[in-house]
Order: sequence, then structure tokens, then C-alpha cells
Amino acid sequence: LIRFNMSSKITTSSFFGAPLLRASSSGMEVIFQEGPFTEAFRHGYWLLIDEFNLAPEGVLNSLEQALDLGRLSITSPVELEGGERFVEVEQHPQFAVFATQNPCSRAPLKRPVHG
Repeated sequence: LIRFNMSSKITTSSFFGAPLLRASSSGMEVIFQEGPFTEAFRHGYWLLIDEFNLAPEGVLNSLEQALDLGRLSITSPVELEGGERFVEVEQHPQFAVFATQNPCSRAPLKRPVHG
């Protein structure tokens, strides 16, 4: 299970992944660092997204597309290791996503709840 706290400041890069400069034996290289969604999507983990209602529209659109297609396609702004600029990830059959959100209002209930 991967737990991720959504906020209005989250970007597609922080949720899905982004290029990362890394030192290697042959010098510096650019790799793709998977975000929490991509890691869960690829490996079949469960992903719990808290505060889902705070997700920016761009993140929601990309999430919807990946779930609809069963495939995640990410374009890198720089050339990655091996000369690629695209990262393609197929949805693992055991992948599942769960989302929670807080109520829009903290107004008191109109009628009491009895236990």
C-alpha cells in the first residue's frame, strides 16, 4: 500500500514522476524517477489518495486517462537514459486506487446521530 496526501500544490511531476539527474560510473545521467502513482500502477500496489478533492485539474485529467486506457504515457522535457523522451507504463492487473476526502463543510448535522 502506498499512501499519498494530495494537495492543491501537487504537480503531475510529483504524482506521476519526473526526470532526475544522477551520478553514475560514467558521469551524470538522467533517469526517470517514478512518482507514487506510477510506482503503484507498474507494480500492482494499492494506492490510497487522501484529500482527493484537493487534486489540481491537470493531475485529475492525467489520472483519468491512465485509468481509462490502462496505460500511462509520460513525456520527459529532457532526454532520458538511453535517449528516450517517453516513459510508457502498463497497468498491473492487481493495481487498485482508493481515494478519500474531507467533507466540504464542517457544519453541524441537522439531526443528532444516536449510537
